[in-house]
Amino acid sequence: MLAFSLPLICYGLIYSLWFAFVGGVLLLASMYGWGLEPSVDPDTGHGGDHHDDHHDDEPTPDPAGETAVSEVGAAPAPGA
Repeated sequence: MLAFSLPLICYGLIYSLWFAFVGGVLLLASMYGWGLEPSVDPDTGHGGDHHDDHHDDEPTPDPAGETAVSEVGAAPAPGA
């Protein structure tokens, strides 16, 4: 919208000042909107699968000393 307002201002300076005023209002409104736009949007992607939370691949030990099946589709423990 900012780029559209500049030719409108120029057209208004040549033919009618009303177009220049409309272009000036559009210029100020688009600059104001552009200035209020957040510089960092957390919902946008950043082009990679980088994550801040790093998870270990090994399961945490069971306090009772028993091992649990942690993977889906893994065979049950012997004697179970």
